[in-house]
Amino acid sequence: MRRIIVTLSPDRLPRLFTSLIMALSLSLAACDGAQEDALTRLKDQQTLAPPLQIRAAPVEKHTIQDMIIGTGTIAARRTSNIGAAMEGIIDLIAVKVGDRVKEGDLLFQTRRVNYEITVARIESELALVDAQAEEASLEYKRVKQLYDRGNAPKARLDTAQTTRDAANANVAITTAKLNQAKQNLEDTIVRAPYTGVVTSRFIDEGVYRSVQVMGNDASVIQIQEISIVTAIVQVPESHLSQLALGGPALLTIDGISDPIKSAITIINDRVDLETRSVEIRLALKNLDYRIKPGLFVLAEITPESRPVLLVDRNAILHDHMNSYVFVSSNGRAVRRSVRIQDFDADRVEILSGLSEGEEIIIGPD
Repeated sequence: MRRIIVTLSPDRLPRLFTSLIMALSLSLAACDGAQEDALTRLKDQQTLAPPLQIRAAPVEKHTIQDMIIGTGTIAARRTSNIGAAMEGIIDLIAVKVGDRVKEGDLLFQTRRVNYEITVARIESELALVDAQAEEASLEYKRVKQLYDRGNAPKARLDTAQTTRDAANANVAITTAKLNQAKQNLEDTIVRAPYTGVVTSRFIDEGVYRSVQVMGNDASVIQIQEISIVTAIVQVPESHLSQLALGGPALLTIDGISDPIKSAITIINDRVDLETRSVEIRLALKNLDYRIKPGLFVLAEITPESRPVLLVDRNAILHDHMNSYVFVSSNGRAVRRSVRIQDFDADRVEILSGLSEGEEIIIGPD
């Protein structure tokens, strides 16, 4: 390594020191200026940063009256698919679809001739066994008199008594057969079991109907009782606790201009597993038959008022399948799981997890 030695003359030293001092001063001034600029920028950034956007809101209790909405169908009070009670050819159908019938009115009739013949035959049989029973009774009386005088053995009396009893039993059996035959003849005429309207006619005259066939294939006509109809309505199961027998409802029925007031008459104990709904029934008077079975119905049910806890929907946060909020507690934000259900567009109802008066934290930050 080479060493270089610079020799300065005494007269140049003052000027060199002066230059060094000036350069050092300029350098320090530059550093101070940069530091001030940095501090100024930091202050500006802190001034421009917005404050945290959060607020505390109390959990409030309100008394509300829900409106439960359900939909369903109008059904007849009773519906009967009526078939022949006795098999045979249907000779007469006395009604058509749309006819209004009263209880006991003739609906249709099975051919009667074979049943009339059966009744006549059994009546003749009954006349014969009646005569035989009368003869056996007289014979028993004669033998009894002889036995009492000692002119007839006990065995003869027993035989006469047995013959008489058998003849009387035969009369009873034949009488029962005759009563059954007469009932069968009567059952060839089918009458309306209640006042209603004919809603279907499945066959015309001349068709053979067997009583061995089950279901609609054996039916001749259908009648319905619609002087009282029922609205069968499905409502969400979440409202089950708010439903009560006698609860008021307003029914809007397709084809009927004015809503109709009604009340809950039946709450079905079965919950539909597919729709998670409960069936209720509401009865309606329909004396003029203007409400037809099968019409669509919308029910607005008004249960009794109830207390609820409501919070701003923006306070609810979600994690996987859980809902939670942050509760203000001693100056800290504490996470709390809650169970909720929708109430309206802005609020949710707290079902569990919070109490009235607690404060929850709301805000985007």
